[in-house]
Amino acid sequence: MYTKDVQVFVHAKVFVSIDGRYFSGEPVQFSYMPDTIMDHARDVTIKLHHRVGKYLKINLYFAVKWIMLSETSFISSK
Repeated sequence: MYTKDVQVFVHAKVFVSIDGRYFSGEPVQFSYMPDTIMDHARDVTIKLHHRVGKYLKINLYFAVKWIMLSETSFISSK
């Protein structure tokens, strides 16, 4: 919905923690190239590169005035 000043975030930092209090180590960095051609929702996947943890802290960085998130899911494997 870029015509309404709504876009996907342009950058994300994902921090992982075992106990939810301490998020140590380097965060996973993810950059997303904004799309101003297709004006509809899309899937965005952030790979965590085998980081282990029970808690995630995700910092999302805006490109425009609004950001819209929905149907967030996590796929875990053991």
